[in-house]
Formats: sequence, structure tokens, C-alpha cells
Amino acid sequence: MNIAFSKLNGFHVETQSGMELGKVSDCIIDKKTHSVTHYEVKGGHLGSRKTMLVHTSQVIKISRESVIVKDGVSFQETKKQPQKTPPLPQGILSSDS
Repeated sequence: MNIAFSKLNGFHVETQSGMELGKVSDCIIDKKTHSVTHYEVKGGHLGSRKTMLVHTSQVIKISRESVIVKDGVSFQETKKQPQKTPPLPQGILSSDS
């Protein structure tokens, strides 16, 4: 069964025993295999507001509203760096046009 990311985004992530880890906020895709390797999970873990990466091998199932991961899940904390937008060439967007 397949699921669109637009539907998965915002799903609750919890352990088998029901501990809330946060919500799915993004996923990491391997460019070579085109497969999802990690789910990005924001907030919820023991009151933390940090972002975590949970490897797909830790996922037991994806239900209608949540992602269930193994008890004792290991995760990697991450800090997303804002992407810099390159400047536009002169004349592309100007108030003179």
C-alpha cells in the first residue's frame, strides 16, 4: 500500500507502548534508490521541541492516523539549516517592468 506524503505529514509518531514522540514533518529520500530512509519527527519527545530522524527500520506500521515505531527506538536529533535562496539575475524581477 502506498501513501502520499501530503497525507502522512502531521501523523502522530508513537512507540509500541504508546509514548508520543511527535509528528511527522518531513521524510528523507535516498537519491539512488528513490526510497524513504528516515522520517523527520518534530516535538513531543519528553517535552522536547527538537527535530528527530527516525530510520524506516524502526517503523513497525503506519496506521490511518499514526506511525508506530519500536519501543526503545533510536533516533538522531537534527537541526535544519535554512536554505539560502540564490540571488536572481539582475532584471528578472524589478519594479521597472
